[in-house]
Amino acid sequence: MQAAEIMGRIVRGEVKPVQALVKPGMLYNIRYQYTSVAPLRPIYDEELRLEKEPGCWR
Repeated sequence: MQAAEIMGRIVRGEVKPVQALVKPGMLYNIRYQYTSVAPLRPIYDEELRLEKEPGCWR
């Protein structure tokens, strides 16, 4: 039902959908993409913490 309500609001012009794109300013070499050690472990831990916050969509 929530999707239908949102779609109705869009059709009536009550809301205007938008998108956001975030491009991090860094890339890690493929050999450093192992998430159990630094440098990615702290980033992965923060992601897990943020997912537990109320209102976070997974």
